[in-house]
Amino acid sequence: MSFDLQAKFDVISRYLVTNMNNMHDRAPENLMNPKLPKCVHCNQENSVKPIIAEKKKNIYWLFLLLYFCKYNNHHRTGAKNTVLYLTYFELCHQLDPSGPFNVH
Repeated sequence: MSFDLQAKFDVISRYLVTNMNNMHDRAPENLMNPKLPKCVHCNQENSVKPIIAEKKKNIYWLFLLLYFCKYNNHHRTGAKNTVLYLTYFELCHQLDPSGPFNVH
């Protein structure tokens, strides 16, 4: 499965800039539960989901996200919608440091 980072960044960054004043430091429902990609094997819409391992130590991406939040001074145990909001903005800020994404 491939991913076009520039195209997704353009979509997400436009959305964040347009709606940042209405989010009140919380990710809205459409960011909390995004529409999933179509399966390339069966063509079923909204069906590609990550497989979550039973043991947390096997979920490598989760630890990367927690590490990311810790070293960007975001409270990792806060409300999920706040952590996700801050993570979106921090990632966008890293991709476009001159953009309006600095939430510190």
